[in-house]
Amino acid sequence: MGRLRDWETALGEVAQSGPLRRAQASFGAMWASESAFMVGLAVVAYRDGGVVAVGVVTGARMAAAALLAPFLATVADRVRRERVLTGVGLVRAVTLGTAAAVTAADGPAAATYALAVVATIAQTLFRPAHSALLPALCTSPRQLTSANAVRGMLDSLATLGGPLLAAALLAAGSPAAVFAAAALASLAAGALVVGLPYDPPPRSRRASAPPTARSLLEGFATIAAEPDLRRITGLTTVQTFTRGCFSVLSVVVTIDALGTRGTLAAAGLLGPAAVAMSWPALRRMGARMRVRDADLEVLRRVALLEPLPQATIEQLGAALQYSEIPAGAPVFAQGERGERFYVIEAGRAEALRDGRLLEVLAGGECFGEIALLRETFRTATVRATADGTLCVATLPRSPFLTAVCGFPASTSAGEQLVTTRLEALSGGSPTSA
Repeated sequence: MGRLRDWETALGEVAQSGPLRRAQASFGAMWASESAFMVGLAVVAYRDGGVVAVGVVTGARMAAAALLAPFLATVADRVRRERVLTGVGLVRAVTLGTAAAVTAADGPAAATYALAVVATIAQTLFRPAHSALLPALCTSPRQLTSANAVRGMLDSLATLGGPLLAAALLAAGSPAAVFAAAALASLAAGALVVGLPYDPPPRSRRASAPPTARSLLEGFATIAAEPDLRRITGLTTVQTFTRGCFSVLSVVVTIDALGTRGTLAAAGLLGPAAVAMSWPALRRMGARMRVRDADLEVLRRVALLEPLPQATIEQLGAALQYSEIPAGAPVFAQGERGERFYVIEAGRAEALRDGRLLEVLAGGECFGEIALLRETFRTATVRATADGTLCVATLPRSPFLTAVCGFPASTSAGEQLVTTRLEALSGGSPTSA
């Protein structure tokens, strides 16, 4: 009952956002399409060449996707996420629709297999693009958590519902009907996200450059250098391998249940064994992520950063650093070059111009943005008050400017804050640096 209440809460969070509803409906339609298509293709392959054909076709689909996915993902990463999802839906609608026509006309099975490979390659781009889109549509960590929970639920329902639909269509018609239904579902998935409103995260010049062989290898190098990424990637690989095994075994088991029991058991135990071996490390990873949640809350308290989407806040959280300033000690001095943006986590700070006290800042307030946004020197000195230690969270110049200047709403908020503070400085009213 507790889990059901959690799902109800998550559904309520997602239902309040029109863009999230469309994105999640698109995911459900696409995954139901893929699940149904896999059943129909397995039936076609088994009728054509038995178990060997099922294995060869499944292997060809997975191998082609594995070889081309890194390059295609690098290219797709330079395009707005909803356009990638729409493109995947259109490609799959065309290829699966053509496969339906070929199958209905008793055309060559090889043509159906080739179309299936193209559809599978397109499908590999859908989940990562959808995963990257969700944070951009969410406005809070809670909403993003709910969106991920709902997507997991849709994944399970589609994995169940797709094969059930395929079974019903196979009983009433033929694999061509399954392919046609999968094509329509893919088309609907792409149409649901056309013109989806959201602010895409700002991209650096380097990230916007055309992909090269070196850029393709950088992803593998990044994974190899980070233990947590290696672990998650390994577990995902095990999961994908297991699903590939069952794509073949689900057909074989209806033929020879006795002879495949050992293989089924081995494949089924592979995933749980991998998770069990990684469980201590996964728990440590989860503990670190709870610390990251606290970092995000620090940033969310700042009015200047409030317009930023959740994905950008998470990127800033990864660059966040903490410092403790002893009572009475300076954070920076008037006239210095500005290199960091500051958020007060605890304690208080004094802003002084030419030795005159301008303002006292407290927890949740920010300072240091003028020198960064106007590319000038520090307009005042900021120091910890004499009554206690000042704890600040800091962001380097580059990620701060990339985030704040990458969205119209945050750019406007930043300019308004800077203008207000500079006017206060010139008028002698209290203000911060």
